[in-house]
Amino acid sequence: MKKCIAALLGCLIVAVASVSSISTASAQDGSITSYRAYIGDADRRSTDGQHLHSTKDILQQDRANFHRYGIRQRGDTGDNLFESPRARQMFQRVPIRVGRQLAEAIHDGDVLVTVTVYRDVIIVEGARRRGDRDNHDHDHNHGEPRR
Repeated sequence: MKKCIAALLGCLIVAVASVSSISTASAQDGSITSYRAYIGDADRRSTDGQHLHSTKDILQQDRANFHRYGIRQRGDTGDNLFESPRARQMFQRVPIRVGRQLAEAIHDGDVLVTVTVYRDVIIVEGARRRGDRDNHDHDHNHGEPRR
């Protein structure tokens, strides 16, 4: 009985700590979390080496690399949301707002982005590689560059 109560208490403490960290990280604007990600070659390929073709897949792989595989590149910061594969599926369920030029830069790699996650949208902003003119391109196109 004591072991059951101790186990239950342990689970409760972990649950409260998780909710607390998400609440603490949430900004006044209602975001769930925000982080910076350097998108490099490792992020543009699946774990089995296949080239990724969508912005959603690249962003999801970046978080898998960060949390599961320990692949952390200069500029990467942590988040309190995408630690599990199930949580990373949010990239597939929620619209991603990213400008066309920035989405193209993500597909090319070698770019630093800021990702802000809300319940109903993920917003990607950032500085592209040097030489690019406009650093903030905000079209709502669900994570894919317009063709």
